[in-house]
Amino acid sequence: MKTKEYIQKYELDTKYLNKSKQTKLLADLAVEFNEICKSFNINDDLRKFESAVKQFRTKWDAISMKSRSGFQDGMWNYFYATVIAPKRDELVPSFAKRKAEKAERKRKWEESQAKKKSKNANEDD
Repeated sequence: MKTKEYIQKYELDTKYLNKSKQTKLLADLAVEFNEICKSFNINDDLRKFESAVKQFRTKWDAISMKSRSGFQDGMWNYFYATVIAPKRDELVPSFAKRKAEKAERKRKWEESQAKKKSKNANEDD
């Protein structure tokens, strides 16, 4: 859909966005984001995914600016966490793998630091 169509469908230029309409709007935007991702033919390419997100964010901002009160501050963060991040993990599995490896390294490092502190505490006694 075009920006104008979103504004008309959800009456964003005349009314505030209630919870029900917000849920439907976010569902429509999720479909739109998925279509954009398909058009970019991402195939495990993080740069293409980031370009798709940038293109979508431009549309998001245009809709927000044309709506009566703009989108709530946390709405983009919610959408990113519930739609974009899972889609990134799906379409760019190498990113998800690196993220998991980083988390594992951090966990091991934190364990080693805890052991060192414990050992130093025992030596001080």
